[in-house]
Amino acid sequence: AIKTAGKSAPEFDLAPVYSNRSAAFLKLKKVKQALADAEMCIKLKPEWQKSHFRKGCALEAGDDAQGAVESFKAALALDAGNQEISYKIKTLEQKLKGKSNFSFKANPVKEAPKSEGAASGATASGVPWDPQWLKTSGDTTLPAPERLNAVNNTGNFLNEHLMAYLEKTPGDGPWFFEDKNVAAMMEAGAVDSMLGVIVHSLCFIISVEQAGGETNPQIAESASAAMDLAAASTGVIHNLLHPVLRGWQTRPMKMQLLGALMKVLTLPGTPITLAPNTDIKPSQEMSNFLAHAGKLLANKEAFDHLVSHDLLMRARLMMLRAFVNVNNGLDKAEWTDKATQSARTLCLLQRCKAAGGWEKALDTICSTEGAAAFHKEVGSIMEQHNILTSAFTKFGFKASVGI
Repeated sequence: AIKTAGKSAPEFDLAPVYSNRSAAFLKLKKVKQALADAEMCIKLKPEWQKSHFRKGCALEAGDDAQGAVESFKAALALDAGNQEISYKIKTLEQKLKGKSNFSFKANPVKEAPKSEGAASGATASGVPWDPQWLKTSGDTTLPAPERLNAVNNTGNFLNEHLMAYLEKTPGDGPWFFEDKNVAAMMEAGAVDSMLGVIVHSLCFIISVEQAGGETNPQIAESASAAMDLAAASTGVIHNLLHPVLRGWQTRPMKMQLLGALMKVLTLPGTPITLAPNTDIKPSQEMSNFLAHAGKLLANKEAFDHLVSHDLLMRARLMMLRAFVNVNNGLDKAEWTDKATQSARTLCLLQRCKAAGGWEKALDTICSTEGAAAFHKEVGSIMEQHNILTSAFTKFGFKASVGI
């Protein structure tokens, strides 16, 4: 319609066309095209609320919450009382309030020794990363203040890299996880280390509450220290999830690969989808599963994308979102199933990454014992992330990572 309208057509007649095409582009997740059409719509018909509404929707999809709020307010000014626009403004403003990154306490940090395995880079403050921070964080035999100091040092180090990333437009230049120093921390197990601290700390707090130990000053002090540890560790994971939310739409190849793999992992009659402790035997369904999985994972470029830290974090984020929906009273069976799918995907990809290839990782689950071990690991991952969901809720991080 846009191409055939002709030069003689009145300009304002084209505004609805651009508006509709903007909406269509957005459904196809083509955010840049949707935004361009919305801006043309405003140029043609600035007094029409839908012109500004389309721009707000495009900016929201591009994770520009502040810009989206401004556009929605412009739309509301032209259509006072519009409940849909009012709701969007309210939701985004709540999101913006919680969007600031978790603030870690400044600690006196000794310069890390140059040791084997240490990251060579440093933050703008000149403090290099010390692998010992993760070891200290998870060592339950050490005093809580020493562990908290290590968690805060980890958080401060990552936070400087995150702030530098947030100053860039999503999609421009290297992604947060492509920074060699961030990658080094991820390879060293930053997420699992922080998850371990959270699970241990919250379980300790729960046990104290159940036993009525908070009336004992010494135990209450220990529980308070555990709470500080859990909050700081949750802040680290929050800041690792945030870049996945912000930049994911700019990585269409990764989006497609993750979706394709998750679809393969739902095929019936496989060690992944059969009930735990099922006797695993060769079958046509098994062959079909291995063929489809191999087609994806045997490609080196696809494999590297699938086991990248950003994609693994995306699987974690999807799991958290599913657990939030379960806790919010939505269809429990549906969202538990989605959480399970995400956990299975995360588990398999972590195994592939650890093995350095897909064949060995899949071979280990193609037996009765191997499948049972896989299901047990998936169950453990789900328990950890269900606790992490509770931590995100307790410490007020849900809205800022879109869950």
